[in-house]
Amino acid sequence: MKRLVPFACIVVLCILSLAACSSEDASLVETDNRPTIPTSASNAFTVNGDIYVNAAFRGYTADSLSSATVADGATSITWSGLTPNSEEFAISINLRDTVEGEYRTDERQRIAISMTIRPRTGNDRSYILADGIVVIEDISRMAGRVTGSFSGTMQPLGPLYQPISISAGTFNIRRPR
Repeated sequence: MKRLVPFACIVVLCILSLAACSSEDASLVETDNRPTIPTSASNAFTVNGDIYVNAAFRGYTADSLSSATVADGATSITWSGLTPNSEEFAISINLRDTVEGEYRTDERQRIAISMTIRPRTGNDRSYILADGIVVIEDISRMAGRVTGSFSGTMQPLGPLYQPISISAGTFNIRRPR
């Protein structure tokens, strides 16, 4: 009997260890075949219209998934992220200038914003800016980032979708030094 007690303890410990390992492994398994990438409120905006109601679109936190280029009299800011429905999106803001300031849509078309949303099923939805404003707060090479805000109304590129409005848009994108 004395020999049976240590053996039973070892068996119980092995079973508990296996159970603990199997529950840890189960939490690492992706259920929808999409990697989990953290998002942030620093590159984000709210969308209303079409299928969205106060939907928070949030950019990925990884600087490698965004870019800001300031060259040849123009500024290009691009990032990607997730909608509240876990749809991927990519947005691009383009300005015909390289200084801080407020830029509005007007007859000179100094700003352009385009966005594509990739749903889990179905076709991509693309939008372009119809009316809006972009404020560049910091674009200095010293800071190494382009920061600002934006809002506006975007029209769909296709007959199946409705216009959307963007509000409370912010960005803080790394730029090459």
